[in-house]
Formats: sequence, C-alpha cells, structure tokens
Amino acid sequence: MLTPLDTSGEKPYEEFVGEGEKTFEIGLPNLLAIRYTGTDPAELARFLSWLEPLVQGEGGSPGKDEIVIALAAVVPELRHVETNKQLDHRL
Repeated sequence: MLTPLDTSGEKPYEEFVGEGEKTFEIGLPNLLAIRYTGTDPAELARFLSWLEPLVQGEGGSPGKDEIVIALAAVVPELRHVETNKQLDHRL
C-alpha cells in the first residue's frame, strides 16, 4: 500500500542520473558515481566549512531551516516543500 506524498522533504520520484550527467567508476562493484558540476566552487567551500564542525560534533545543532538554506546554496535546483508533517508521524 502506498501512502500519500505529504511529508516535508519527500521527493515525488528518485532520479539517479540527470540529463547531461555522465557516470564513472569509483572502485566499488555495482556502484557508479556522477560528478556534480553545478555548484560555484566558492559556495561549495563555504558549505564544507559550515558542515565540517557539524560532522565532528562541534558545530551545535542547526535547525531544519538553516540546513535547507545551506543545501540550497550548493544545490540550486533543490526545491524543499515544507508540509509540517514528518515520516515518523506515519509509523
């Protein structure tokens, strides 16, 4: 049984390789990668500088809005839809 697509951030479909993207081997069986080229290198560096302390457990706990803004800066085609519903509410 399928449930309606009504949770925040839920994608309407999975897209693994976009138009114009090329796959390449990364040394893992059954897994290819793509190189994302749409991000400004300076914006990507800012994002990684923001992300690194979070990964190391030193950057506090950003809110959802802050995460969405940070990701949208490096993935301009990101379209987050806020519904105020979460997948946990379905379980």
